[in-house]
Amino acid sequence: MNHQEFRVRRRKAWVMEEIGAGLERLLYTQPVPSTTASRLRVLLRWARGSTRQVAAVLGVSQRTVQRWVTRKAGGSRRPSARHEEAIADLVRARWQPRVRARRRAEAEEHGVVVHARCEVAYDCHWTASSPVIDRAAPDCHLQQAAVPRELQLLFRPWR
Repeated sequence: MNHQEFRVRRRKAWVMEEIGAGLERLLYTQPVPSTTASRLRVLLRWARGSTRQVAAVLGVSQRTVQRWVTRKAGGSRRPSARHEEAIADLVRARWQPRVRARRRAEAEEHGVVVHARCEVAYDCHWTASSPVIDRAAPDCHLQQAAVPRELQLLFRPWR
């Protein structure tokens, strides 16, 4: 794979992440907690304060979860990157399930309007004596009504 193919794949992955983030914003009434500490507090609230249950779900010891949530000066360790990702995935999967189901059903039944904003870069190339700058529109706004059938295809990976 050459550099150009790598850039195209990376760009496609970024676009899919943005679509996923947009679908999350469509489905939730409150934002998903953004910090690991707040995500751990949510997990503990769902487990009714049981660090043992949270530890069992994450595959770590109860003492490790206690270290993560403690507020003492020397005792607060952060989870590893792997555990932070597992915590984020777990919270995101269980965040507002009834609201998410209701909004998904409404969107799949009635459709939504998708608003996209894009920025177009300037292209500069050299002629024999001086640079030529092709100035396209600096940004554009697109609005498109997504029909329910298309939304069902978009929602399929997030079920």
